[in-house]
Amino acid sequence: MRRQRALSRRDFLKLGGAGLAGASVLGAAGCGAGGDGARRLTYAYEQAEETSHGISARIFKERLEEESGGAIALQVYPAGQLGGEPGLLQKVLTQDIDFINSSTANASLLVPQAGVFSLHYLYDSIEHNLKVVADGRINDIFRELTQATVNGGHALTLYSSPLRNMYSRDTEVSSVDDLRGQKVRVQATRTEDITFAEYGAQTVHMQFSEVYTSLQTGVIDMAENALMYYGSAGHYDVAPIMSLTEHEGNTQIIWVADKAWNGMSEEEQGWVQTAADAVKTTASERGFESERELRADYKAEGVQFVENVDKESFKEISLPLQERIAEDLGEDAVRILERVRELG
Repeated sequence: MRRQRALSRRDFLKLGGAGLAGASVLGAAGCGAGGDGARRLTYAYEQAEETSHGISARIFKERLEEESGGAIALQVYPAGQLGGEPGLLQKVLTQDIDFINSSTANASLLVPQAGVFSLHYLYDSIEHNLKVVADGRINDIFRELTQATVNGGHALTLYSSPLRNMYSRDTEVSSVDDLRGQKVRVQATRTEDITFAEYGAQTVHMQFSEVYTSLQTGVIDMAENALMYYGSAGHYDVAPIMSLTEHEGNTQIIWVADKAWNGMSEEEQGWVQTAADAVKTTASERGFESERELRADYKAEGVQFVENVDKESFKEISLPLQERIAEDLGEDAVRILERVRELG
């Protein structure tokens, strides 16, 4: 099986761009101490506080401070205050932030095999998705993979945000045929590029912060994401039609910087892992609960939801691609795919 090469650290750091902004605010990761004697650690994420990113950060902070009895205090920087996900991943590598959240899609810049979580229709249901991210074996495989391939940080846990859907200014997606010739903003993974090309779409990569204007000006015809991110970014203003394709999971990662992790005692590491494990289960479930409530709210605000989507037309194309893409990514991607199917 051919392994796809990860970006070199030097090449990846170039992607951070303005990601260095805010580093001076933080100083060196894992070194802060407050006047109360608590060890102060930092956590940053890109998306809005009302999304699964915010839900996970709150659970992680509350549980870590509870487990440590106040010996560790967490300073959280939400909503892209310290940059987008490529920049935040950079800050973990350079030890400028202790904990961050990223999608597996963005993580594939560092760990190409993370692209296995972007396979379309990987999950049979929401329950299957929740079971996968909570699975100890899958988390162990992924944690060991990041420890072996990433210099500067590693994954603490996987967790899940709600499933991704297609949205557009004026096009309903009732079947895969409606994607032909469309310019679709997708996450920058090999998995997405291969799959959407097979659907007949043209893939476009850009930062999430650029999607609103690109939809507004016609640079792209469509985008895809979970409803909570679509809503928090105001994309419904320029793309009021959301087709419930539920084509892809939204798997997330909590990362820890090596300097912070290696500077902890075994007991402190246990507190951190316990907090991460709480995110793995509780945050995932709460994200899906929030999504169900949001759908009714946005429908009342005028968003048109296309519910009668022929998902089989997508699966006819995407399911045969799963093994091929996983094998191309590498042995660990194949192991993860096999385990996901066992859990289905």
